[in-house]
Amino acid sequence: MMMRRAPLLFEEATNADGVWTLVVRSSHGVVGHIFRAVGEYGYFVGRFNAFTATFRDPSLQRLKKRIVANRR
Repeated sequence: MMMRRAPLLFEEATNADGVWTLVVRSSHGVVGHIFRAVGEYGYFVGRFNAFTATFRDPSLQRLKKRIVANRR
């Protein structure tokens, strides 16, 4: 029997430098972060690294949908 995954939560926060971010949480803890830079949002799995964005999109809502769809 396949277990259903818990929904992802998007929590607004700021990092130590005061930069806005959305923390992406699952039932297992933090799974990634969303940052806004150069006119688009970038989703980073795990710790932030500007060179390894998993997804990028100018629309925050579209990016959230992609993240959720990718977890299925």
